[in-house]
Amino acid sequence: MREREASLQEYGEFLLKAQLVKEKAAPYCVRWVRAFLSRPASPDPLEDQVRRFCDDLERQGREDWQVRQAEQALRIYFVNFLRRTDWHRRPTSASAVVDEAGRTTPLGALEQLRLRLRTRHYSYRTECSYADWVRRFLAYLAERQGAPHPRVDSDGVRDYLTHRPCDSTSRPVRRIKPCARSSCSAGRCSATRSTITCPRRSERGQVAICPSS
Repeated sequence: MREREASLQEYGEFLLKAQLVKEKAAPYCVRWVRAFLSRPASPDPLEDQVRRFCDDLERQGREDWQVRQAEQALRIYFVNFLRRTDWHRRPTSASAVVDEAGRTTPLGALEQLRLRLRTRHYSYRTECSYADWVRRFLAYLAERQGAPHPRVDSDGVRDYLTHRPCDSTSRPVRRIKPCARSSCSAGRCSATRSTITCPRRSERGQVAICPSS
């Protein structure tokens, strides 16, 4: 405990000396790191642990700027202050998302989606919402096809937009409301050959597939 507090004090001084954050934000950065270090130890990659921590903050009702601040504080603490080299993982390439047989790797697809959303400066909550829809969509296809790495096609997209998939925590199958369908359409990503495809509505009300450039 004393070693941790001593490290946090040095971290706070490091923030001010390096001017990585505003002076008034430094104490809050230290608090975020303290809260993270108080969690039970995990063998998972550091980036995944930070992601879950930020997800928990979002579920607790924290503001978007607070979640961003916490993520920035942890990144500075581990990368800049402790000089940890295990923060970044090798990005998943498009070929690792979809294999030669056309099967999609769910984790790779989600990683590609998050990367694209961040490069386009989407908000953290929007990122979580889109990623959740993609996860549900791929889980639906996996259950339907009986394979952990499902094939993504237009039929699967149309069926999912028409009916909400069932899982252990969801309600019985029912039609998705228009507002939810819109969010799902925006967030769904097939990640085939490093492209994102989004469903749109045709003039007759049917779902059409249009790959984005």
